[in-house]
Amino acid sequence: MKEIVLCFLDITSEALEDNWLNRVAAQVAPNCTRKRNGKKAPIVHVEMWFRDTDEDGYACSICFGKTVHWHKKSFSRVWFFRSLWTTDEAYAKIKSWCMLQRGCLFNSIGFYALGIGMKISGRWPSWFGFKNRYFCSELVTTALKHGDILPASQSTVIHPEALFTLIAPISSVSSIKEKNFSSITY
Repeated sequence: MKEIVLCFLDITSEALEDNWLNRVAAQVAPNCTRKRNGKKAPIVHVEMWFRDTDEDGYACSICFGKTVHWHKKSFSRVWFFRSLWTTDEAYAKIKSWCMLQRGCLFNSIGFYALGIGMKISGRWPSWFGFKNRYFCSELVTTALKHGDILPASQSTVIHPEALFTLIAPISSVSSIKEKNFSSITY
């Protein structure tokens, strides 16, 4: 079994830029009841992390105005982590699919359309011979479908908050830091 860690940021995270796009993403988040410091704290960003060692691994995601990245990354404790345990085959399929998406552009149309309740997949550029486009949760959901972690019927156009809720029953709360249980005393 192999572990894939989904790494989430909520709108209150200090790791997140305070910009209009993130605030809009928080405003259109579906059914968020989570609060931090008395404020509504919806998830607004997600990355997929493939552990190499206890401290680092390769991350795959995309941010507004950038392209899909695949690079070595470590995460701080301000993120929320959910572990998905997969077969070796599913892990390899998802990892190779993610590497092949490097350089794909951001699906701005699909991201903005989420705010008005429309679901516009980033597959539309492929109709004209170009690579697909993604926003962060669309990329992660598509990858999970590619590895048969999520059913083929699952829409890939999904808000990061909705993805967090969707994977909760099939994942576990996780940490990406090695645990030092020898220092615990009773």
